[in-house]
Order: sequence, then C-alpha cells, then structure tokens
Amino acid sequence: MSRPSCKTSNSSIGEQANIKNRLDYLLANNPAIIYTSRIGGDWAANFVSKNIQGLLGYRSEEFIENPDFLASHIHPDDRERVLRNVEKILEIGFHVHEYRFLRKDGIYVWIHDELRLIRDENGKPVECVGFMIDVSARKKAEEELRRYDLKLQKLVKDRTIELEKANQDLRKAFERLRELETIIDRSPAIAFLWGLTDDMPIEFVSNNITQFGYSPDEVVGKIPYAKFVHPDDLAQVRSEIAECTRKDLDEYPLEYRMLTKTGETRWVYDRTFRRRDSRGTDIGHQGIVVDITERKRAEEALQRVNEKLQLMGSVTRHDALNQLAVLTGRLEIAETTARDDNVLTQLQKIKTAAGTIRRQLEFTADYQQTGVNKPEWISAERAFLSGIMGLSLAQVSLSHKFDDLEVFVDPMFEKVFHNLVDDSLRHGKKVTKINLCCEKSRDGLVIIYEDDGVGIPEEEKVKIFEPGHGKHTGYGLFMARAILGITGLTIEETGIPGNGARFEIHVPFGQYRSDSKRSA
Repeated sequence: MSRPSCKTSNSSIGEQANIKNRLDYLLANNPAIIYTSRIGGDWAANFVSKNIQGLLGYRSEEFIENPDFLASHIHPDDRERVLRNVEKILEIGFHVHEYRFLRKDGIYVWIHDELRLIRDENGKPVECVGFMIDVSARKKAEEELRRYDLKLQKLVKDRTIELEKANQDLRKAFERLRELETIIDRSPAIAFLWGLTDDMPIEFVSNNITQFGYSPDEVVGKIPYAKFVHPDDLAQVRSEIAECTRKDLDEYPLEYRMLTKTGETRWVYDRTFRRRDSRGTDIGHQGIVVDITERKRAEEALQRVNEKLQLMGSVTRHDALNQLAVLTGRLEIAETTARDDNVLTQLQKIKTAAGTIRRQLEFTADYQQTGVNKPEWISAERAFLSGIMGLSLAQVSLSHKFDDLEVFVDPMFEKVFHNLVDDSLRHGKKVTKINLCCEKSRDGLVIIYEDDGVGIPEEEKVKIFEPGHGKHTGYGLFMARAILGITGLTIEETGIPGNGARFEIHVPFGQYRSDSKRSA
C-alpha cells in the first residue's frame, strides 16, 4: 500500500496562506471597515478589520472587547435613531444608515454604515456583516451644496421678488403711458419729434394730429415737418430755431402758420425743446403744438378795435391840446390886461389847472401804447440805456449789471426805467448815485434799482403807485407798474427812509433768460 503524498497537502496549505495574506492586505488597505456583529441586544461587534486603526484611530480589539463601544461613540444626537432603526434589519435583511462617530482624536466624523443579515440553513439569523466608510468629505460637500442651494434659492426668491416688482412697475409705467397717450390724444396740444436735417423729418406724432386731417401713419417717416409749416413762415421758423440753437437755449416758443391736409391755414403756438443724447449732442427737436387760430382771430379783431380807439383818442387828444393852447394863450392875454389881484389869482389857478390837464393828456398818449403791441424778449440793458436818454444825468453816477439779461415784457419796458430815474431826479433831492443789478430769488429773478436820495417815507411806499399821487403828473410809477403787470411782473419799494429809494422788480420763472440760457 503506497504512502499518501505530503506534496499536495503542503501546496494547499501554502495557497491558503497566500489567500489569507492577500485577504489581510486587502482588509488593511481597504477604505471600508469590515465588521460582523451579534444579533439584537447591544449588537456588539465580534470582528472588526484592522484598518479601523488607520481610519478611526482605534484598535480592532477595543471594538470587540467592549460590547458598548460602538453605541457609546455615536454622537448623542444620532444614538437613539441609530439603535432604534438598526432593528429593521430583522425584517428586511439589510439596513443602511449614516451617523456621526467620535474618532480617537476627539473629532466626530460622518460614517456611512451598511449591514446585511446572515442566516443559517434553517433561516435562523446568525450574525450581521457590514462595512463602514468615512463620508465626512462627502457630507461637507453636501453641506456646502445645501448652503449654496439655500443661497441660490434666496437669490432666486429675491430676484423673483425684484422681477415681480419690476413687472408691477412696468405695468404701472405702461398704464401711465396709456393714460398719458389718452391725455395727449384728448388735448389740443399735438406732440412732435423731428430730426435735425433741413426738412425736419418727423419721427413721432401724437394721435391727435387728426386735428389737421392726418393720421400718424400718414405722417411719420413720410411727410417732413417743414411741409406742415406755411411757406411764407418757413424761413423765419428755421432762422429762429438756428438763433436759439446758437444761444444754446434748451427750449423756446414760436408762433407761425401751419397747413392742414385740406390746405387750410392754422396759426399755432409751438413750444420747442432740444433733444440731446447722454453726451449733450443734439439729436433733434420735440415740439408741443397748439392751434391758436381762434386766439389770433380775436387778437386781430381786438387790434382793429384798438386802432380805432387809438385813432379816436389821438384825434380827441389833438383837438383838446389845441383848445388848451388857445385857452392858455387867452389866459396869458387876460393876465396882461387884468388889474384886479383877485382876478389875477383866479387866472393863475386856471392856468395851473390847464397845465395839469395838458400833462394828463400827454400821459394818456404814452399810456395808450401800453399793451398795444405783443410782449417780446427785450434786453434789460438796452431798455435801461434807451429809457434814460434825454434825462439830465450829468451830476449822477450810473452803474448797472444785467449779465445779458432778457425779459419777456411789454415793448414799453424802457419807459419803466425812464420813470424810475425821472422819479429819483425829481423827488430824491440829493441823488448822486443810481445802481441797478439783478439776483436770483425763490420765485424767479429780482431786478434791483437803488439811489442815494432821501428815500420814500413808509406811509408812501404803496401810494406812490396809485394814479395821480405825487407832485408832478403822479402817473410815472403807476404807468411803470401797469407796463410790468402785462406779463406778470411786479414792482415794490423796499428802501429804508432816509437811505435812498430801492425798487424791486420781480420777474417770475419763465419770464427771463440770459443770452446763453433761458430761465425755466
């Protein structure tokens, strides 16, 4: 009988040793901690791979020797949940959970733990086999992702709120725009936008262009604005626009004739605004055009009435002055022949009354011109210099500073300065200086007139503007106030009695401008 061979046995033992070594190598270098544990109770571990020491800092024996080791090292906030849920493995055969575990260096790390139930051939649970992986890096990434997601959600929410608000504002803006369009369409004012080229191409016109027989579609991009302007007025309109552009005015009023679709002539008032881009470069004009044909007809009718009244007044005044001249001559003859003192006294009183009548008639000649001609932009300096011509100012020092001021006022504006200076010369008694300047105020602009005379007594400050008050004709300051009042200007005396007269002419916004910039 042959002896059994040891060669096969030794070979099998060697293979087993290699497998064990290989298995120990894999377990030691595996990122997962392999373990087995008992069923129920404390679920204590009965095997733990040695790589636990490299991953969690503990020796495998510490797990095995202390049945409560696993449970005692789970984070207190996770422990109850972990121990409660692990029993589900008995029902479904496997369980997966994650919890925080206290590493040996005192730091909690997140563990991903998967268990499977092992049964014997009779189906009876024997033990659990599982593995644990440190997923702290993943948890950290998830937390960062969660924070980023919350931040993103907040940004989306905030942006959504902003967009909803923007949409609401946009809807309100559209509603306001529709309201404005309705207001414009129902108003007599037609809105135009036109370009800079010579024929003034129309870029926009409001729907109420129907007043002139057109629809917007017939006009925009098809009929230039120049075609609307009456041919006889076109050169003047272009000239005035060019002049206002040269003076760098932002807005300016124009009056001219326009033609309707049927060829009818209409007078219009055009408030034109310059359009500029963000760099201040001109890109076109914007005009608000109002039909003033009826007003023009009324003005023409009023002008004809005024002309008749002026003619009648002139003839009547001429005849009255002639009769006064005859009367004065007769009085002078009577004075030379009268011998009775009482008669001479009465004749002198009559002569004085005749002189007063003459001055009043001469005043009516000036006052008759007030408001006859339409207001216009007048240089304050030129009006002042024209107004003082003919006055005796050899002993008076004059100074004035108007800074190219223009005032929208009655053409008799120069008469205001004439009457102010004449009043200083007649009543100031010791006037040697007259100064004029202007300064901005809360309501517009103030033109200040000052002299160094005796001033105006407090009780006279209002009365001096009343007709017939004073020693001469008594109408000079009354007329000055009337001339200024035509365009809404006012005048008052604000000086200190004994320190000279001070008159303030108040010019509202929109009624003054400089050579380079109009008041608004």
